Amino acid sequence: MRALPTRPRFALSLVLALIFLSALAPAPGSAQVAAPTPGKKAMTVDDYSKWSTISGQVLSADGKWLAYVLELTNVMPGETKPLLHILNLGTNADVAVDDATAPVFSPDSKWIAYQVDPGAAQRARQARGGSGGSGNAPSGNAPSAPTAPGQAAPAAGQPGQQGPRGGGTAPIPPRRVELRNLATGVVRSWEEIGTFAFATTSSHLVLRRRGGEAAAPAGRRGGGMPPQAPAAPGSTPAPTGPRGQDAVLLDLKTGRFLLLGSVADYAFNRNGALLAYTVDAAVKDGNGLFVFDARNGRVTPLDNDAKDYNRLAWNDEGTALAVLKGTEVEKMRERDNVLIAFPDVPAILKDGDRAPKPALLDPAKAAGFPKGWVASDRAGLAWSDDGKRVFFGIKEQVPAPDTTRKSTDEAADVDVWNTNDDRVQSFQMVRAEQDRNFTFRAAFDVVAGKFVKLADETMRELDVAPDGVWAVGLDTRAYLRDEKVLPAGDYYRVNTSTGERTLIAKGQLTGRYVFGIHPRGTRFLYWKDGTVLAYDFAAGRALTLGAGKVDFTDTEYDHPGAKPSYGIAGYTSDGKGVIVNHRYDLWL
Repeated sequence: MRALPTRPRFALSLVLALIFLSALAPAPGSAQVAAPTPGKKAMTVDDYSKWSTISGQVLSADGKWLAYVLELTNVMPGETKPLLHILNLGTNADVAVDDATAPVFSPDSKWIAYQVDPGAAQRARQARGGSGGSGNAPSGNAPSAPTAPGQAAPAAGQPGQQGPRGGGTAPIPPRRVELRNLATGVVRSWEEIGTFAFATTSSHLVLRRRGGEAAAPAGRRGGGMPPQAPAAPGSTPAPTGPRGQDAVLLDLKTGRFLLLGSVADYAFNRNGALLAYTVDAAVKDGNGLFVFDARNGRVTPLDNDAKDYNRLAWNDEGTALAVLKGTEVEKMRERDNVLIAFPDVPAILKDGDRAPKPALLDPAKAAGFPKGWVASDRAGLAWSDDGKRVFFGIKEQVPAPDTTRKSTDEAADVDVWNTNDDRVQSFQMVRAEQDRNFTFRAAFDVVAGKFVKLADETMRELDVAPDGVWAVGLDTRAYLRDEKVLPAGDYYRVNTSTGERTLIAKGQLTGRYVFGIHPRGTRFLYWKDGTVLAYDFAAGRALTLGAGKVDFTDTEYDHPGAKPSYGIAGYTSDGKGVIVNHRYDLWL
């Protein structure tokens, strides 16, 4: 018997294998299909709403804790589903809090406070005219349940309270601020808090209810003390009263808190020992300026009157206070304010000592104050470093706008542009509200009781040095209508004690061509003719830095006009040197 050749045996094995595989294959018409070859998934429109971003990141002062917010992007406002992460960098323990934003650590790194808004999506849908229903629950841990003010809240991850049974639209849960002890994890909460701030000593936390927002423009999102607005000209609307809301002043050591009524503005001083606040109630005969001393728990009134108090401001040392006090003027747009400055607050708080009188600037009596103008609460107050001057804004008093309803036949619907206007009509329309609220910078010499005019229609823009001794003004009138040059103006040195002006540079390009005032207030740096110039305020002359050694011109700048430099990176700690950028290098 002859053996089968190898080739036919191999062919038979191949046939049997094919038959076996065909038996395993799905029958024709079956729902199951062969899996496609693995590859990259094509992105669809739905994928864009799944993207997340990190915001609100903040590191504790001791460097041991990190907080950040992870939220969806490319979604409608209120639908971001923020998730706050509080990470212990030593142990990598991570606590997640749903619907939380704006984390703020206490200066001693023992506490963290943040805003929680579990009804943000419902509130946003209501604002858009939709249903206020519950919607989809946010991802992550279950949101902590709202609690009574000052009571312990369930820790993150614990189940919250159940809502009402039955159908219908669920009520929108209130917003709240939570305070978490980083060591123990214990949480306390207060509902409908608009702003909050820790004392620099971490001894107290002040929380102010929502509504009647403080005069200063809003700061970081959510929590935090309303920042003191700079006295620079701006477009901040005047606060409308009454703005007062209840505030809770919590002692972080004892856990007890004090309720302060009708608080409008508030601010801790630099060392955190004193909290100044203004009261703006519906019945004004209790209004005033008050100071709470955290060392003894005493509240001292500095001034009381049935008027509106606005724009509270401490000096840097935390020893002096300034505030605007005024009343509404019938049929006029601006309040009639006086500026009150308390140059030595600690002396007022001492027992048995004769309290020093505050300095008062009354526009109706001050020499040199423009007639028909007011000390405006549309700009904030700021002290000079030496405590001798308070910077504020002034504005012309104008009739209140006519709010009576008019028929369409009486309303003008044609915009007229005059060829003599400095700006085109569209630009005027965009800036209309800002121009209506514009204020001019001025100074009040507290020691001499003198008004000093710094800015006016000939020089609207003014930048005061950090120490408040000098300022730099900009006059752009001669260059607004010149299409042949880049934005430019004449820069002036301004003495804030006298208002005297001295020309620094004529026809100087603005924007990237100006570096600004030195942090110590001694010089003004700018770029001209391919060199970095430093104008010495005291000497009254400009010096060229690094002349002929290095060319700092941005050679890659491909726009018409003079080429700018690469800019400056900063200054040395002793204030004697400036670090200038080159394309790849830094030069001192």
